[in-house]
Amino acid sequence: MYFFQVSPPQPPPVMPAPSASSPRYNYPKPWVTYTLLALIIAIFIPMMRQGHGTITDATALRWGDQFAPLIKAGQWWRLITSIFLHGSVEHIAMNGLSLYLFGASMERIYGARRYLIIFLLTGIAGNLLSYEVTLHSAHPNVASLGASGAIFGLLGAGITFPLRWGSLMNPRARKSILSQLSFFLVINIAFSFTPGIDKYAHFGGLIAGALLGLLLLPDVLDDREQSPVREAALWFGCAALTALTAAAGLMQWRVYPHEQSASVALVRYAPSNHWWHFDLPANWKQISAKGSVTVWRGPEQEVLLIDLPAHVNDVNIPEATRELTKQGGVCRTLQVGGQPALLAHFAMAAGVQDLVMTSAYNRVITVTVQSSRAAWPQAHSVLMLILQSIRFVHSPKP
Repeated sequence: MYFFQVSPPQPPPVMPAPSASSPRYNYPKPWVTYTLLALIIAIFIPMMRQGHGTITDATALRWGDQFAPLIKAGQWWRLITSIFLHGSVEHIAMNGLSLYLFGASMERIYGARRYLIIFLLTGIAGNLLSYEVTLHSAHPNVASLGASGAIFGLLGAGITFPLRWGSLMNPRARKSILSQLSFFLVINIAFSFTPGIDKYAHFGGLIAGALLGLLLLPDVLDDREQSPVREAALWFGCAALTALTAAAGLMQWRVYPHEQSASVALVRYAPSNHWWHFDLPANWKQISAKGSVTVWRGPEQEVLLIDLPAHVNDVNIPEATRELTKQGGVCRTLQVGGQPALLAHFAMAAGVQDLVMTSAYNRVITVTVQSSRAAWPQAHSVLMLILQSIRFVHSPKP
């Protein structure tokens, strides 16, 4: 899993206000930055609680990280939700500090509306570039999350505007901004090439931010008379991007496996002498149990298969990954019941299949969900619910 991290840049010097009589230049508190920080922290805390102090791949997947196979299958909103997710205390601390120091200065320079537009658009642009590159790479199963693409976008806009609008600035302020941000840009570009960092999200955000810096005149330099058209465009841009972000969150909430759903009761199943168990919505009905395979059917004709072969063995994750990849699966590793596991996603003409392989006490367990493309989001949510609820309670009896 890629974690986006950037070194916290110092805030650039703010240009002096052209006129004390202009309320626009009173440098109000950066409430957009504070709101973004509060939202990121509010999401991070329950993620940590769910993972008992650590954020696993499965937890990040449930909350909407950027996972190319799921985005390709229709979960477009992960390009947005992943901006607000972080994978560790160090990760959120680094990005949070960067946003607090650098983002607050950029908000004061650009104004709340332009700043919000830059943050969201560059975050999405960085994730789009990362998604396209990852999807067509040799390892399309790599997931990512974090706000660094958007932070790089702010950095790109911060470097571009002194070049584009330099004639409106104090020469000393312009030179100071360019020297500071150029220094931090070189450091962070170099940092982007370290293992575990999604450099394409960084570069995508940086390029998008530079382009926006060419188009958007910062508030502190804008002494033009207010234009109704310009004001309407800014408000519309903010409202549209905010609505899109809210819609992304709602879409992820819809497919999130809510274990305590009031509308669908959960039933606990304990296969094979009760040495392990999992939870499943009660509206999934068991339709057959032949040999080692038990089959359930969901309300949208989804099919769940649990395979527990009698032979004793362990899952070789690297070998299984190679084999399933050859068969056209997009694979990723995760934790199931405290044990390493492999998730393979297959997109076929007839529908979608997710297969999970894990083992405990030298016994292999395979969990497979098959569904149509239309029913896949809910079927995948049920699969993630099962994986989160699996518990191995004791060694199986002979």
